[in-house]
Amino acid sequence: MISTENKNWWVKKGYKYELKFIDFCKNKLKMDIKMNPDKDTNPYVPDLIVNGKLADLKTQTTPFFTSKRYNFNPKYTVTFNKKDFNRYKKLYPNINIYFWVNWKNSNWNGIFVDSLHAVFFSSFNNLKKIINQNKVEHIYKKRINDIEGNAKSSYLIDVRKLERIYNDNNI
Repeated sequence: MISTENKNWWVKKGYKYELKFIDFCKNKLKMDIKMNPDKDTNPYVPDLIVNGKLADLKTQTTPFFTSKRYNFNPKYTVTFNKKDFNRYKKLYPNINIYFWVNWKNSNWNGIFVDSLHAVFFSSFNNLKKIINQNKVEHIYKKRINDIEGNAKSSYLIDVRKLERIYNDNNI
């Protein structure tokens, strides 16, 4: 298994997910979506252009099992990096965010999570409101002294507070 701290590997993997997401959205959801052309020269810019507006994709394939510590249900919890939050607030305050959640039935340390395959949408303004209401931030212990550029913490988001635009499951 690849380390969650190997940022370069995950950026490359993320690009592959972005291409799959674009294909999925065009063919299954009939969305007007394309890759942000600026990604050709900078892999860290927002990923997508959807309906002519700048958007970013957050793909999550593993439940955040430890979200129970924060009274969040792991089946419905996604993370949103504080580093991204601050960058969007400064550079892209009108960006839209898509969360592509795709996990299979899984178990970790006795915590069982049912599968979930769905796409959720939020404007950044709405996400800011949710984060400010929750005020739940998870600090990554392995990243305290990180020099790779990884986010050192993430906010927890309950996807049921977002707009669901696709769902393979009943939630």
